[in-house]
Amino acid sequence: MKRTTARFLRGLEQSASEHTLRAYRQNLQTLIAFCADEGVTKPRQITHRLLRGFLVSLNARGLQKSSMARYLAAARAYTRFLVREGIVAKDPAANLRTPTHRRPLPLHLGEDEVSRLIEAAPTARDVPGGLDHRGAEGAGDGDHRRARGVAPRALHGLDRDSDR
Repeated sequence: MKRTTARFLRGLEQSASEHTLRAYRQNLQTLIAFCADEGVTKPRQITHRLLRGFLVSLNARGLQKSSMARYLAAARAYTRFLVREGIVAKDPAANLRTPTHRRPLPLHLGEDEVSRLIEAAPTARDVPGGLDHRGAEGAGDGDHRRARGVAPRALHGLDRDSDR
């Protein structure tokens, strides 16, 4: 497997940066070590199930999902190379899902953020035709026309009764 990996990396030298080559080399060395631990010594023995096990092992080591996605990108590029070279007939990484990296919403706005938000709000002078004469009282009455510019998806999942 080391020979095909070396050939794969040599093929990347013309199009990839040194940083990318170094990262792929390190990521593929980790994959090869995992394969060896699993008794897999030839590229044609790499399976979808083995690659899923590889991701599970990365997760067990405490890697962030973004790092796991980087390892998977290297593995996918390598398995596509194996298909192009005719070493394997079907890409074992083709249907692997990339671990999703979710960024949590902030729990609350800080004092500085609230001040910036208030300062950024338009005044009657800023809006042609002025602001709606009903002001803030009308904002919650269901009139969606005044809610333009508000991102309802950003509010999805907020729990008003939560202690946070």
